[in-house]
Amino acid sequence: VCAAHFEDRFVITSTQYTDPRTGAVLQARLDRPRLSNNAVPTIFAGSTSSLPGEPPLAEPPEKRPREPKEEDDISFDQLIDQIQDINATDFWNCIQNDQGVTFLNINQDPNNAPQLKYSVTVKPDLTVSVYCYSTKTTKLSGDFWIPTTITSLKTLVDLLDNIRAFDKSATSSGTCKKDAILGLILSLLDDLRNDNEVQDIADALAFLCQQVDVLLRKKPKYAPDFLIFASLIYTISPHAYKFMRGTSRIMLPHPSTIRRLCSSQQLNPSTEQDDEQLLSYIKKQSEHLEDHEKVATLMLDEVHLKPYIDYKGGNVRGSSANSCKAARTAHVFMIQSLLSSNKDVVHVLPVCQIDAQQLHCFVKKIILRLEALGFKIIAVVTDNNAINRKMMSQFATHAKLEMVYSHPADTDRPLFFIVDPVHLLKCIRNNWLNQGSPGKCFAFPSFESIETATAATSQQQASFDALRELQLHESDQLAKFGYGLSAKALHPSSLERQNVKLVLKIFNDHVVQALRTLGHDLGIQHVLETADFIELIVRWWKVANVKTPLKGQRLRDPMQEPVTSVADPKLKFLNDMVQWLDTWEAMDTDSGRLTNETHKALRLTCSTLVKVSIYCLGELGFSYVLLGKFQTDSLEARFGKYRRLAGTQYHISIRQLYESETKIRLQKMLPLVPATELLGRAQEQATHEEVTQEERNQFNITVDATDIAAKHDQMPAITYIAGYCAHAVLKKLACDACEENLTLEERSIELDDASLIKGISRGGLKFPQAVVVNAVLHTQLVLEKLTDKENAAQFFAVRNQKGVLMCVTREMLTKYDDLDVCDFGHDPKVVMTHILSVSANTFLANYCRNQNEAIQEAAASKKNVRKLQVLSQSK
Repeated sequence: VCAAHFEDRFVITSTQYTDPRTGAVLQARLDRPRLSNNAVPTIFAGSTSSLPGEPPLAEPPEKRPREPKEEDDISFDQLIDQIQDINATDFWNCIQNDQGVTFLNINQDPNNAPQLKYSVTVKPDLTVSVYCYSTKTTKLSGDFWIPTTITSLKTLVDLLDNIRAFDKSATSSGTCKKDAILGLILSLLDDLRNDNEVQDIADALAFLCQQVDVLLRKKPKYAPDFLIFASLIYTISPHAYKFMRGTSRIMLPHPSTIRRLCSSQQLNPSTEQDDEQLLSYIKKQSEHLEDHEKVATLMLDEVHLKPYIDYKGGNVRGSSANSCKAARTAHVFMIQSLLSSNKDVVHVLPVCQIDAQQLHCFVKKIILRLEALGFKIIAVVTDNNAINRKMMSQFATHAKLEMVYSHPADTDRPLFFIVDPVHLLKCIRNNWLNQGSPGKCFAFPSFESIETATAATSQQQASFDALRELQLHESDQLAKFGYGLSAKALHPSSLERQNVKLVLKIFNDHVVQALRTLGHDLGIQHVLETADFIELIVRWWKVANVKTPLKGQRLRDPMQEPVTSVADPKLKFLNDMVQWLDTWEAMDTDSGRLTNETHKALRLTCSTLVKVSIYCLGELGFSYVLLGKFQTDSLEARFGKYRRLAGTQYHISIRQLYESETKIRLQKMLPLVPATELLGRAQEQATHEEVTQEERNQFNITVDATDIAAKHDQMPAITYIAGYCAHAVLKKLACDACEENLTLEERSIELDDASLIKGISRGGLKFPQAVVVNAVLHTQLVLEKLTDKENAAQFFAVRNQKGVLMCVTREMLTKYDDLDVCDFGHDPKVVMTHILSVSANTFLANYCRNQNEAIQEAAASKKNVRKLQVLSQSK
């Protein structure tokens, strides 16, 4: 039928629907116009005018009830008069009184007492309330809304009919019944959440609503807050998350959804090796910190790594930041707030070797960047490693180790240097344990003479063997004076010497009292002097290890209270400690003393703690100072987390460290990020990390005929890899037409390059076309040039090594003459991208495997040389 013969009023181009609940008219355009039922052609060629028009058309009867009826507002008395028109005897029981009219539905169970199921009450002011099992509700399901007032008899009738229809669906079987019941539960939970009296369980109700909503949907959709909750569980324990999801007792998002959400935050420390992304995480974190939380110390320590190069997710990890060699240590930088519990790792620097000058430049850069973000770094805390001392001395004009330097961000401000008290405590124990004198004795001056300002007495002897005798005497006792003193603490291995808990089993009040109580009875030499020495170190440790304001009150020990004034007795004790160390240094003894490094570091730390306390109380206006904030204990605890998250192993790889730190950052950052912003980042994240033009321009790689000819002997292996690439691409594309472009029939292969495939094929291996072999060959050649001495450092510094390799190789393969568009429209460029992706994965994985084997062989060779040297010396 030609529409040109009909007037516009006969041609229907759209359809509309009126919502009976709201009266809103929804209109949608038809893909194909259609004629009305009473359409009459009135326009013909050659006629001067159309035929007389027809009267307006009426809507069909089946559509008339769907139109909103315009009725005047009804009064309560009029509603009562029209009640008898409602046929409610089979489902509803009607009760009328002065308080209104109520419709009741009673569930009559022959085995139980009758129960009120539904009730609808209309009050004289025409407000309506609906109860389901004595619980008020505003909707029965997603489709049945409860009006607030009754404006007409039709409104009341529709409400009663909707409740009856809902009850019918809820009592039926199958999906309809499930959806109806779950919809009712969801509506009741929503009403309960809005009740101010249940705010203490609002979070639990929100969780239940989310779970019911997921059960109602064919395709799960999770609320942003719930996604954050699920992500936190997943980062804490993926195995527990998998178990919880597998039980089907709680509806959780798929792990791939969580991983995509977490990766969108870009919190991996590996992305911060680029100078532009340096401190990107702490920049985000600083937005959620108060000003007083930004007064902090910068802690620096190194964690030993397992030299290991691995390939995962398109990038190669394991090389040093300053060279292409495998990283053996990682310098980890952490800031710790002095006025809050906030602490964060701001950067991880993997290195194989680094000198003091390079480390100084990097520490200075970190401090300046942190200051630019609003932080106020007042001190640097490190262990007593020689490189750290040399690094800090670079802040002075004449490269001299001092306790206070000019701040690099403001020369009028001080930058304090503190050697970690925890490290010093272990050094004191180790120095004592390493004494070669009889009884392993320290020869030290009396501290009492320093406190009382009296003349120095003769030197005293602190014997480590006295502790061993005490422990041996009480080893079989169930009740011990020297509580905690154990054989492991007194005979630690090389690894156990790093455990501060074993050190505190020696330096504690129980050991002091045990020596003074049992020493004379057991005939232990130097027992009282040993007790005095341990008591002195315990007092120093108590002063230097105060991390909470109420620790002293809780333990009833004034020495463990914060420093509150410049005249605090704890500061006087530290000054006396400095004088005692000076007296000890002046003693004329060849043995029985601390090493020179430990002695100087202990003196420097005691002096610096006094000066930094005075600075914080005076210049910064602190009401108290917690000296336990000036140590790297938090950083050592973070190293322990790394090892546990990496499978409870001591030597972890740099990738394991990165992934562990990422999980810790996610657990801290996810609750702070607005839910809408979190989802927005996840949606915007690209599936593949693009290579920037700047990264591509770093490499000038060319492949000529000489390079190709040099690979002649390897062509069978390269062809075999090309066959695998063709197989992987065809599996991904699932296209029979592309198979002709990428592979050959086995019987047509007569080239020597396919000899490896022929030798091991049993009919299932693919024989690649020349275009595939050429792409794989160029991928290998480009990778070899990218990893040579000239380009290796730059190549391993980029974010995505796979992307760079594919980009450079693709530019060399500008023509795809042997690849045609298949019958299903697969573009040759897309197919070639898939080929390069598989070949890049293969060669990068093989490269990492070769590097790791070389590292293992070098370590084994070094170990054998060491054994030969020991054997030759023993002879």
